[in-house]
Amino acid sequence: MKINFFKWIRDVRHWKTIYLFMMISIVTYSMIGLCRQLSVSSIQKVLQLLTGQKIFALLFLGCLAVTPMIVYDKVYADKLSVPSRGGFFNMTSWSLNVVNNVAGTGGMVGASLRYALLGQHVNAHTATKMSFHISLFSLSGLSINYSISALLIKNNNVSILAGSLSYISFLIIVYPLIPLMLKTPSLKFPTKLILLMTSVIEWFACFGIVLLSNAILNLNIDLFVLYQSYFFSAALGVASLIPGSAGSFDLSLTETLKPAGVLPNTSASLLILYRLFYYVIPTILAVVWFILLKTNILQSKANK
Repeated sequence: MKINFFKWIRDVRHWKTIYLFMMISIVTYSMIGLCRQLSVSSIQKVLQLLTGQKIFALLFLGCLAVTPMIVYDKVYADKLSVPSRGGFFNMTSWSLNVVNNVAGTGGMVGASLRYALLGQHVNAHTATKMSFHISLFSLSGLSINYSISALLIKNNNVSILAGSLSYISFLIIVYPLIPLMLKTPSLKFPTKLILLMTSVIEWFACFGIVLLSNAILNLNIDLFVLYQSYFFSAALGVASLIPGSAGSFDLSLTETLKPAGVLPNTSASLLILYRLFYYVIPTILAVVWFILLKTNILQSKANK
Protein backbone atom coordinates (compact mmCIF):
# COMPACT_ATOMS: atom_id res chain seq x y z
CA MET A 1 0.00 0.00 0.00
CA LYS A 2 1.47 3.31 -1.14
CA ILE A 3 1.64 6.06 1.52
CA ASN A 4 1.54 9.75 0.57
CA PHE A 5 4.46 11.12 2.63
CA PHE A 6 3.32 14.75 2.56
CA LYS A 7 -0.22 13.80 3.58
CA TRP A 8 1.19 11.65 6.40
CA ILE A 9 3.50 14.41 7.67
CA ARG A 10 0.62 16.94 7.74
CA ASP A 11 -1.47 14.69 9.97
CA VAL A 12 -1.34 16.16 13.51
CA ARG A 13 -1.85 12.71 15.05
CA HIS A 14 1.48 11.54 13.64
CA TRP A 15 3.27 14.55 15.14
CA LYS A 16 1.74 13.74 18.51
CA THR A 17 3.05 10.18 18.20
CA ILE A 18 6.53 11.44 17.27
CA TYR A 19 6.44 13.94 20.16
CA LEU A 20 5.38 11.24 22.64
CA PHE A 21 8.18 8.97 21.40
CA MET A 22 10.72 11.80 21.80
CA MET A 23 9.56 12.52 25.38
CA ILE A 24 9.74 8.83 26.30
CA SER A 25 13.23 8.64 24.76
CA ILE A 26 14.48 11.71 26.69
CA VAL A 27 13.10 10.45 30.01
CA THR A 28 14.43 6.93 29.39
CA TYR A 29 17.88 8.31 28.52
CA SER A 30 17.82 10.50 31.63
CA MET A 31 16.77 7.62 33.89
CA ILE A 32 19.49 5.35 32.47
CA GLY A 33 22.06 8.09 33.16
CA LEU A 34 20.81 8.50 36.72
CA CYS A 35 20.70 4.75 37.39
CA ARG A 36 24.30 4.39 36.20
CA GLN A 37 25.33 6.76 38.96
CA LEU A 38 23.26 4.85 41.53
CA SER A 39 24.67 1.34 41.85
CA VAL A 40 22.65 -1.14 43.91
CA SER A 41 25.52 -1.68 46.35
CA SER A 42 26.00 2.07 46.98
CA ILE A 43 22.27 2.55 47.56
CA GLN A 44 22.19 -0.39 49.98
CA LYS A 45 25.11 1.01 51.97
CA VAL A 46 23.45 4.40 52.36
CA LEU A 47 19.96 3.03 53.09
CA GLN A 48 21.37 0.78 55.81
CA LEU A 49 22.16 3.97 57.73
CA LEU A 50 18.51 5.06 57.63
CA THR A 51 15.52 4.13 59.76
CA GLY A 52 12.03 3.71 58.33
CA GLN A 53 11.06 7.14 59.64
CA LYS A 54 14.03 8.79 57.95
CA ILE A 55 13.26 7.08 54.63
CA PHE A 56 9.63 8.23 54.89
CA ALA A 57 10.75 11.81 55.68
CA LEU A 58 13.01 11.87 52.60
CA LEU A 59 10.30 10.34 50.40
CA PHE A 60 7.71 12.83 51.67
CA LEU A 61 9.99 15.84 51.14
CA GLY A 62 11.11 14.54 47.72
CA CYS A 63 7.50 14.37 46.53
CA LEU A 64 6.57 17.62 48.29
CA ALA A 65 9.45 19.51 46.64
CA VAL A 66 7.75 19.16 43.24
CA THR A 67 4.39 20.45 44.53
CA PRO A 68 5.10 24.23 44.20
CA MET A 69 5.47 23.73 40.45
CA ILE A 70 1.74 22.98 40.22
CA VAL A 71 1.24 26.76 40.51
CA TYR A 72 2.77 27.16 37.01
CA ASP A 73 0.09 24.89 35.55
CA LYS A 74 -2.67 26.53 37.62
CA VAL A 75 -1.75 29.93 36.16
CA TYR A 76 -1.42 28.42 32.67
CA ALA A 77 -4.83 26.74 32.88
CA ASP A 78 -6.46 29.85 34.37
CA LYS A 79 -5.19 32.10 31.57
CA LEU A 80 -6.44 29.64 28.94
CA SER A 81 -9.78 28.99 30.73
CA VAL A 82 -8.95 25.31 31.19
CA PRO A 83 -10.47 23.55 34.26
CA SER A 84 -7.78 23.27 36.95
CA ARG A 85 -9.52 22.09 40.09
CA GLY A 86 -9.46 18.74 41.82
CA GLY A 87 -6.98 15.99 42.58
CA PHE A 88 -6.91 14.77 38.96
CA PHE A 89 -5.46 18.05 37.68
CA ASN A 90 -3.03 18.35 40.60
CA MET A 91 -1.72 14.81 40.15
CA THR A 92 -1.34 15.23 36.38
CA SER A 93 0.47 18.54 36.92
CA TRP A 94 2.70 17.00 39.60
CA SER A 95 3.62 14.11 37.29
CA LEU A 96 4.29 16.49 34.40
CA ASN A 97 6.73 18.49 36.52
CA VAL A 98 8.49 15.37 37.80
CA VAL A 99 9.16 14.36 34.19
CA ASN A 100 10.34 17.91 33.47
CA ASN A 101 12.83 17.67 36.37
CA VAL A 102 14.29 14.43 35.02
CA ALA A 103 14.39 15.57 31.40
CA GLY A 104 16.03 18.87 32.42
CA THR A 105 17.06 21.16 29.51
CA GLY A 106 16.20 24.33 31.44
CA GLY A 107 12.40 23.90 31.45
CA MET A 108 12.01 23.50 27.67
CA VAL A 109 10.57 19.99 28.07
CA GLY A 110 8.20 21.28 30.75
CA ALA A 111 6.91 24.00 28.43
CA SER A 112 6.18 21.52 25.64
CA LEU A 113 4.61 18.98 28.02
CA ARG A 114 2.44 21.73 29.54
CA TYR A 115 1.12 22.57 26.09
CA ALA A 116 0.68 18.91 25.10
CA LEU A 117 -1.33 17.98 28.21
CA LEU A 118 -3.23 21.19 28.98
CA GLY A 119 -3.28 23.41 25.91
CA GLN A 120 -4.50 21.16 23.10
CA HIS A 121 -8.09 22.42 23.11
CA VAL A 122 -7.30 26.12 22.79
CA ASN A 123 -5.64 28.30 20.17
CA ALA A 124 -2.23 26.73 19.48
CA HIS A 125 -0.36 30.04 19.15
CA THR A 126 -1.82 31.45 22.39
CA ALA A 127 -1.21 28.22 24.32
CA THR A 128 2.38 27.84 23.10
CA LYS A 129 3.21 31.48 23.81
CA MET A 130 1.74 31.30 27.33
CA SER A 131 3.62 28.06 28.06
CA PHE A 132 6.89 29.66 26.95
CA HIS A 133 6.35 32.77 29.10
CA ILE A 134 5.56 30.73 32.20
CA SER A 135 8.51 28.40 31.65
CA LEU A 136 10.85 31.41 31.80
CA PHE A 137 9.95 31.83 35.47
CA SER A 138 10.94 28.25 36.36
CA LEU A 139 14.63 29.19 36.48
CA SER A 140 14.17 32.54 38.24
CA GLY A 141 14.30 30.93 41.68
CA LEU A 142 17.57 29.22 40.84
CA SER A 143 18.98 32.52 39.59
CA ILE A 144 17.96 34.41 42.75
CA ASN A 145 19.36 31.73 45.07
CA TYR A 146 22.54 31.63 42.98
CA SER A 147 22.87 35.41 43.34
CA ILE A 148 22.49 35.14 47.12
CA SER A 149 25.01 32.30 47.27
CA ALA A 150 27.48 34.41 45.27
CA LEU A 151 27.50 36.87 48.18
CA LEU A 152 28.54 34.12 50.60
CA ILE A 153 32.34 33.98 50.41
CA LYS A 154 32.36 30.86 52.55
CA ASN A 155 33.47 28.44 49.85
CA ASN A 156 36.62 29.65 48.08
CA ASN A 157 36.45 26.94 45.44
CA VAL A 158 33.00 28.09 44.35
CA SER A 159 34.16 31.72 44.26
CA ILE A 160 37.11 30.83 42.02
CA LEU A 161 34.95 28.74 39.66
CA ALA A 162 32.23 31.41 39.54
CA GLY A 163 34.90 34.03 38.78
CA SER A 164 36.26 31.95 35.90
CA LEU A 165 32.71 31.69 34.55
CA SER A 166 31.91 35.36 35.18
CA TYR A 167 30.05 35.78 31.87
CA ILE A 168 27.70 32.90 32.69
CA SER A 169 27.40 34.13 36.28
CA PHE A 170 26.34 37.58 35.05
CA LEU A 171 23.67 36.07 32.79
CA ILE A 172 22.35 33.93 35.65
CA ILE A 173 22.19 36.87 38.07
CA VAL A 174 20.28 39.18 35.67
CA TYR A 175 18.03 36.35 34.40
CA PRO A 176 14.99 37.10 36.70
CA LEU A 177 14.64 40.51 35.03
CA ILE A 178 13.86 38.85 31.68
CA PRO A 179 10.46 37.28 32.52
CA LEU A 180 9.53 40.25 34.75
CA MET A 181 10.25 42.86 32.06
CA LEU A 182 8.99 40.79 29.11
CA LYS A 183 5.86 42.35 27.65
CA THR A 184 3.11 39.83 28.35
CA PRO A 185 -0.36 41.49 28.49
CA SER A 186 -1.98 38.23 29.65
CA LEU A 187 0.33 38.03 32.67
CA LYS A 188 -0.14 40.98 34.99
CA PHE A 189 2.70 42.05 37.29
CA PRO A 190 1.14 40.50 40.47
CA THR A 191 0.86 37.17 38.62
CA LYS A 192 4.49 37.47 37.56
CA LEU A 193 5.50 38.01 41.19
CA ILE A 194 3.53 34.90 42.19
CA LEU A 195 5.36 32.88 39.53
CA LEU A 196 8.69 34.33 40.67
CA MET A 197 8.03 33.44 44.32
CA THR A 198 6.85 29.98 43.27
CA SER A 199 10.18 29.41 41.56
CA VAL A 200 12.12 30.58 44.63
CA ILE A 201 10.12 28.23 46.89
CA GLU A 202 10.48 25.37 44.39
CA TRP A 203 14.28 25.62 44.27
CA PHE A 204 14.59 26.08 48.02
CA ALA A 205 12.47 22.94 48.48
CA CYS A 206 15.01 21.08 46.31
CA PHE A 207 17.78 22.36 48.53
CA GLY A 208 15.71 21.19 51.51
CA ILE A 209 16.22 17.59 50.40
CA VAL A 210 19.99 18.10 50.45
CA LEU A 211 19.72 19.75 53.88
CA LEU A 212 17.64 16.88 55.26
CA SER A 213 20.06 14.32 53.77
CA ASN A 214 22.95 16.18 55.41
CA ALA A 215 21.18 16.04 58.79
CA ILE A 216 20.03 12.41 58.48
CA LEU A 217 23.51 11.17 57.53
CA ASN A 218 25.12 13.31 60.28
CA LEU A 219 27.55 14.79 57.76
CA ASN A 220 27.69 18.16 59.56
CA ILE A 221 28.51 20.11 56.40
CA ASP A 222 28.39 23.88 57.02
CA LEU A 223 24.99 25.27 55.98
CA PHE A 224 26.41 28.23 54.01
CA VAL A 225 29.00 26.07 52.24
CA LEU A 226 26.31 23.56 51.26
CA TYR A 227 23.97 26.34 50.10
CA GLN A 228 26.63 27.96 47.93
CA SER A 229 27.87 24.67 46.49
CA TYR A 230 24.37 23.38 45.75
CA PHE A 231 23.09 26.43 43.87
CA PHE A 232 26.34 26.95 41.97
CA SER A 233 26.27 23.28 40.91
CA ALA A 234 22.55 23.44 40.04
CA ALA A 235 23.12 26.53 37.85
CA LEU A 236 26.05 24.82 36.13
CA GLY A 237 23.94 21.70 35.61
CA VAL A 238 21.08 23.63 34.01
CA ALA A 239 23.51 25.62 31.82
CA SER A 240 24.96 22.32 30.54
CA LEU A 241 21.48 21.33 29.22
CA ILE A 242 22.28 17.72 30.13
CA PRO A 243 19.04 15.85 30.99
CA GLY A 244 18.65 15.85 34.77
CA SER A 245 22.05 17.61 34.99
CA ALA A 246 23.43 14.07 35.27
CA GLY A 247 27.19 14.20 35.81
CA SER A 248 27.71 17.97 35.64
CA PHE A 249 25.81 18.69 38.87
CA ASP A 250 27.36 15.74 40.72
CA LEU A 251 30.93 16.54 39.71
CA SER A 252 30.55 20.23 40.53
CA LEU A 253 29.02 19.58 43.96
CA THR A 254 31.75 17.07 44.84
CA GLU A 255 34.56 19.42 43.76
CA THR A 256 33.16 22.54 45.43
CA LEU A 257 32.66 20.73 48.75
CA LYS A 258 36.26 19.49 48.87
CA PRO A 259 37.77 22.73 50.31
CA ALA A 260 35.34 22.42 53.22
CA GLY A 261 36.89 19.06 54.06
CA VAL A 262 34.04 17.01 52.60
CA LEU A 263 35.40 13.77 51.15
CA PRO A 264 34.13 12.52 47.75
CA ASN A 265 32.58 9.45 49.44
CA THR A 266 30.60 11.75 51.74
CA SER A 267 29.41 13.85 48.79
CA ALA A 268 28.44 10.64 46.99
CA SER A 269 26.20 9.59 49.91
CA LEU A 270 24.51 12.98 49.81
CA LEU A 271 24.00 12.75 46.05
CA ILE A 272 22.59 9.21 46.25
CA LEU A 273 19.80 10.31 48.59
CA TYR A 274 19.13 13.44 46.52
CA ARG A 275 18.93 11.53 43.22
CA LEU A 276 16.92 8.67 44.70
CA PHE A 277 14.26 10.68 46.52
CA TYR A 278 13.96 13.70 44.21
CA TYR A 279 14.33 12.02 40.82
CA VAL A 280 14.06 8.23 40.72
CA ILE A 281 11.17 7.43 43.09
CA PRO A 282 8.96 10.41 42.06
CA THR A 283 9.57 9.50 38.39
CA ILE A 284 8.39 5.93 39.01
CA LEU A 285 5.23 7.31 40.66
CA ALA A 286 4.69 9.75 37.76
CA VAL A 287 5.08 6.99 35.14
CA VAL A 288 2.55 4.81 37.01
CA TRP A 289 0.12 7.76 37.05
CA PHE A 290 0.52 8.40 33.30
CA ILE A 291 -0.04 4.69 32.58
CA LEU A 292 -3.24 4.74 34.67
CA LEU A 293 -4.28 7.97 32.95
CA LYS A 294 -3.71 6.53 29.47
CA THR A 295 -5.52 3.30 30.40
CA ASN A 296 -8.49 5.30 31.69
CA ILE A 297 -8.64 7.35 28.46
CA LEU A 298 -8.56 4.20 26.31
CA GLN A 299 -11.29 2.58 28.40
CA SER A 300 -13.46 5.70 28.13
CA LYS A 301 -13.10 5.66 24.32
CA ALA A 302 -13.91 1.93 24.22
CA ASN A 303 -17.10 2.44 26.25
CA LYS A 304 -18.41 5.16 23.91
